[in-house]
Amino acid sequence: MPNITNPHKLEALGLVRRLSPAARAIGAVNTLARLEGAWIGHNTDAAGFLESLRTAPVPVRVKGARILVLGAGGAARAAVWAGAQAGARRIVVLARRRVQARQCAALAGRAGLSGDLVGGARLWRAWARIWWSTPLPGGALGGAFGACLARRAKKGPRPWT
Repeated sequence: MPNITNPHKLEALGLVRRLSPAARAIGAVNTLARLEGAWIGHNTDAAGFLESLRTAPVPVRVKGARILVLGAGGAARAAVWAGAQAGARRIVVLARRRVQARQCAALAGRAGLSGDLVGGARLWRAWARIWWSTPLPGGALGGAFGACLARRAKKGPRPWT
């Protein structure tokens, strides 16, 4: 089964004849399977993401959590959808492109909010969980936001809190 990675997860939707329920809901494909001569698109990111939180050295409880997701591409879409399915209380998506952030946050339904990275620079302190889903390092995000993340990262070895 071929694996699709950044930045092709959204574009892969148009290459398949059928979608799994998760891929359809998330709007991104990361795995292709061939069945009866046709490609079927799946999304295993969401399940894998929740499993990684469940099996972390200090397991992360998603139900009732306030979550900040950085980025709005295919991996972020899966993380937002998975968080909403697992019962997160609030999921905020910050991304460089506001429209894409808004579309990604909509996957969380009423729990979802969105904004841009520059405007969200002061928000990081209020969130219980920060989910990094952008290929850019914190410093590349620019200004106060990148600096906030860099300071936060230096405070301890627990990136899941």
